[in-house]
Amino acid sequence: MCTTTTARFYPGTCLYEGTNLSEGRGSEAPFQILGAPWVDPAPWIEALAPLLPEDVRVTPVSFRPTFSKFQGEECRGIRLDTDSPVLHDAFGIGIRTLSAFMRSHPGRIEFTTRPTLLHPFFDLLAGTSWVREFLIAGAPPSEIEARANAEHAAFAAERQSFFLYSS
Repeated sequence: MCTTTTARFYPGTCLYEGTNLSEGRGSEAPFQILGAPWVDPAPWIEALAPLLPEDVRVTPVSFRPTFSKFQGEECRGIRLDTDSPVLHDAFGIGIRTLSAFMRSHPGRIEFTTRPTLLHPFFDLLAGTSWVREFLIAGAPPSEIEARANAEHAAFAAERQSFFLYSS
């Protein structure tokens, strides 16, 4: 990762690797820049801006990836930025950006598979298929995040019995 800001967004925007949208690989800000040649950033930003925390900015961007998806093609999309040293909700931001994209560009997202996988790569990145299924069904991001947080809390509690030392 080229910057700490990129690393802050990665846990959420890595989900784009399992879609037909660029996650910004080959740009100056991978995992902060998201888009494709056919994206109109204005409606995406309009749908997304109210969903973001105050410390996250979203702006329109044009970029030409030097490798990976859409290599050499002019792409349009969004750029996420923050000055915060800690981004507490990267996964939620990834879910919100995807949900806003799907609302602003109906029918344009595809969940891709890798040659060695039978199931969508997105499911491997998300750790489950229900996140993709909820997004496709149009569930609000808050519902997806609430379920993910509940599953995380249940796992955190369950793993306690396996620790050798108290934390």
